[in-house]
Amino acid sequence: MTSKPARVVVIGTSCAGKTKFARFLSGVLHCPHVELDTLYWQPNWLPRTADEFRALTAQALSRNDWVTDGNYAVVRDLVWSRATTVIWLNYSFQLVLWRALTRTVRRVLTREELAAAVELNESSSTLLPSANSKRRLSLRALAPYAIWQ
Repeated sequence: MTSKPARVVVIGTSCAGKTKFARFLSGVLHCPHVELDTLYWQPNWLPRTADEFRALTAQALSRNDWVTDGNYAVVRDLVWSRATTVIWLNYSFQLVLWRALTRTVRRVLTREELAAAVELNESSSTLLPSANSKRRLSLRALAPYAIWQ
């Protein structure tokens, strides 16, 4: 009996634990973890062009099985159209804010890398979610797939 390939997208606000959960899940499913942040960001926080990012994403997701995390609208059509499962980590604003504050302080103090393959370090002004970021994310992420369209 052959099992269906797993192609899982993990979405959520900043500090929801997308990357940590996606890494764990990829280990459980024995498939590669594709971190969209690593594909998008170059050293010194230089973003890739949309075309370059789309090409890298398409190549990374060309396998039959993968787990990816991220909320990039520019590649959502590539990612979601191939996905078999979408997991939304939807936590309270208070929890996400606490995670953002503690993670930012830890990363600033330790100079911990943000994306595994790219040398990105966090400053004290990054990754603090706004009060309505969950609402914007959910509306943007789900709008193309809404049944009322």
